[in-house]
Amino acid sequence: MWYRRILTAGLLVACTLGGFAQGVDDISPMAIYNVGLVGCDTCGVAVLNRFLSTGEARCVAVWSPDEAWSQAVKEEVAPLQSKVPELCADYADMLDRRDLDIVLIALPGEQGLPLFLQACDYDKSIYIELPLHLSADKIAPLVEASLTTSGVVQVGRHATDPGETAGCVENMLSYLNGQTDSLSSPIDKISVSDK
Repeated sequence: MWYRRILTAGLLVACTLGGFAQGVDDISPMAIYNVGLVGCDTCGVAVLNRFLSTGEARCVAVWSPDEAWSQAVKEEVAPLQSKVPELCADYADMLDRRDLDIVLIALPGEQGLPLFLQACDYDKSIYIELPLHLSADKIAPLVEASLTTSGVVQVGRHATDPGETAGCVENMLSYLNGQTDSLSSPIDKISVSDK
């Protein structure tokens, strides 16, 4: 009988100490996704801030055609998280990162379209801000490329309500965490322009 009490007490102590030994950061119920920002203008920074504000994402890399913008975003994001994001000299360098989970593409107009196609080749999950008016012939190659990637693709729209952007970001993270069954704005469901 005494050995049962000793085993029970030992098991209780082991479970309690095991939780402390792991540390609080390791017991998080949600995953932390590593985001790379492509396009460091105000739109890109706003969407990145939506990702960071969820507590489920951190920025690990930034790249923009304008290096000065990239540097400014790196300095802005650095105090918000424990690690400073890498300033990538080349877009391909960012995509080569093994720790990169989500590529956030937010460039003006249609500049992000070829970068989206390239990201699909790397099997990354992608959040892309698209212009409101894209023709079917511009969207068709994007949809086709999205079918070749193992990552998920969520679409935000330029000039939409900030609450809608927040909803798209939260929906994407919930989908990646397995908390929801579908994306709210997948690329194959976006509306096209008649132009």
